[in-house]
Amino acid sequence: MMFADTSRGKPFSKDPAVVRLGNRYLLYYSIPPFRDGREGDGWRIGVAEGMDLDCWEKVGELPPLSPCDNNGMAAPGAIVLDGRVHLFYTAYGNGPKDAICHAVSADGIRFTPNESNPVFSPTGSWNCGRAIDPDVIEHDGRLLLYFSTRDPEFKVQMTGVAAAPLSSSFGRADWTQLCHAPILAPELPWEQDCIEASALCRHDGKLYMFYGGAYNNAPQQIGCAVSDDGLNWKRVSDTPVLANGAPGEWNSSESGHPFVFESAAGVHHLFFQGNNDNGDTWYISRREIAWGNGIPYCKPYQETETNGKQIFSGNNEAQQGRSFLTPNDFQGTDTERINQAIKAAAAAGCRVVIPRTNLGGCVPEDRWLLDSAILLESNTVLELDNCHIKLSNRCRDNFIRGVSSSNSESAPQPLRNIHIRGVGRACLEGADRPRATGDSGKTIGAGTYGTDAGVDREKQYGDWRNIGILLGFVQHFSIENLLIKDSHCWGISLEYCAHGKVRDIEFSSDGVKVVDDNSETVLNQDGLDLRRGCHDILIENISGRSGDDLVALTALPGRKKSGMVGTAYFGEVMLGDGLDDIRHIVVRNIRGYSAGGHHIVRLLNSGGIRMHDILIDGVVDCTPAGVQPCRATLKIGDHNYGDGAAAVGETCRIVVNNVISKAVHAVLIGGSLSDSIVTNVVHHSSDGVEALSFSPQSGRDCVCNVRLANLMTAGIG
Repeated sequence: MMFADTSRGKPFSKDPAVVRLGNRYLLYYSIPPFRDGREGDGWRIGVAEGMDLDCWEKVGELPPLSPCDNNGMAAPGAIVLDGRVHLFYTAYGNGPKDAICHAVSADGIRFTPNESNPVFSPTGSWNCGRAIDPDVIEHDGRLLLYFSTRDPEFKVQMTGVAAAPLSSSFGRADWTQLCHAPILAPELPWEQDCIEASALCRHDGKLYMFYGGAYNNAPQQIGCAVSDDGLNWKRVSDTPVLANGAPGEWNSSESGHPFVFESAAGVHHLFFQGNNDNGDTWYISRREIAWGNGIPYCKPYQETETNGKQIFSGNNEAQQGRSFLTPNDFQGTDTERINQAIKAAAAAGCRVVIPRTNLGGCVPEDRWLLDSAILLESNTVLELDNCHIKLSNRCRDNFIRGVSSSNSESAPQPLRNIHIRGVGRACLEGADRPRATGDSGKTIGAGTYGTDAGVDREKQYGDWRNIGILLGFVQHFSIENLLIKDSHCWGISLEYCAHGKVRDIEFSSDGVKVVDDNSETVLNQDGLDLRRGCHDILIENISGRSGDDLVALTALPGRKKSGMVGTAYFGEVMLGDGLDDIRHIVVRNIRGYSAGGHHIVRLLNSGGIRMHDILIDGVVDCTPAGVQPCRATLKIGDHNYGDGAAAVGETCRIVVNNVISKAVHAVLIGGSLSDSIVTNVVHHSSDGVEALSFSPQSGRDCVCNVRLANLMTAGIG
């Protein structure tokens, strides 16, 4: 497990603290100032969540909670008491006046500060009055608070302890300092001038304190001491429990600032920070703790467990030292190796990483070539790490799809927990000579390109295999941080998917492709399509250009096409009772255009299927000068698809806000719209077309109870 927050421009996460709240894990950590001159810049605490202890996603960042936090807040410690997260942290950036603060949260993300913050600073002539790096543990009916401080000369870092009743609010008046001298101070040569970042746990009735010895990158290493009462401590060894790495390893500069998390199964996990560049970057990692005669030691990475499952046995040297699989661990074609890794990772409960370098051939390559689709099953995390994945010229299949069978007349069992995420610049690219392009209504060679045109025994039309990423009946999913280039049809298509997010996707398709110096037409190159039954989905940060609509929500009735494989993976499935509706969708921060002159965002439903409760916030038309303008920046409804335009009331509760358009129409009503709001639309128009307009088949009779505000038509300038 390796985690780093990149919001400050480089990987940087320190001082981990981990809790479990409900069915998810929460990771709290320190992130540095932006250092760009902005007001109120200082250290902050980031929040990430995960469904296991290895895969983390940032979900928040704590603002200053109390006046004493204004200069910064860092080094969190966390504990769950009575179903709420209690966060203890350092009000940082105040020199000798750094102190411990407290806040509480029901959801682990939004915190309410203690009214008496800061709640603790040490007293006594043995210290400088500073307190940082809090960690807490329940013991004998009290909450013990361990902190780091320095001597009056501000040179030596050491550890103290205070206590408060469990029944208290943990405010300033509740704490009693229990020591009149450090309970642990540096003594051993490797500890140099510092013991800090106490991390407490309990084992066999005794308390154990893991700690960072020596200042950052000196190198800091992790030691351990044991106590019966929490006040009197004895080191378990004169050597570190976890040392810094060897030269060239990721943690060669240090392994430091520990935190111990105990799972429900009683397994202890040591989270810690490290780097190999003397602190220019920082990563958080994890090792499982094992015990021998009361002495803790860190298992090798290949023996570390995730949720009780062993990840690697250590028999394969390529797998040792990490908690994930890559296709480079397997034999076969690129597609076979990727799919073998996915199956093995699903069984082991870990993620799959496709790295930049492909080691499957005689020489390493910076490309992975697919002859058929990557197949995902439930509980798959697929990480594309700066890699380039390309369809081969003999492939007539998707980049990626779920393993559910197609052409079923009834709904399949849903897949769950599928996550596809790019790291850095991850690219999915179509073939140089695609065998087929376009949707199921397009004949190959008759308007859309494909080398299968006229080839005996090959289907002569497009179908769902031309779609880039295709997921159907998937609950709890994410697709993030990808570049999709020259897709053979829609870049991403979702059918009956729920509780997910698609974000940070760039599309790069022009509706044409140069093959052998000839410009060939490629039809139906939508960017992202949500189809029947999709609900509770976030779409955000979509950019680039597509040959057809950039983002489309299309709820059209299923049709059985004799002898044809349709574009819909589950084309004949209809659930009824409103389950085919597209609903509860958020679309925001869309920046791009349709190179084919179609639409940037499109809503389309027909045949009694409803589309409702949709927020569209922030659509910027980025069509360059000299490029054909889009038909509409946002089009709602159409008479030319399915069973014709949706009846009044079937496209409803749509909120449109903040649209900037260069298209022929800014917002075009092509069907019906009711109980909705359209606000803040700016239409750059050379011929004075209004910001809201209607197709010839539609009119104001198709619009019912729609509120309009701040619609502006501006000249081109």
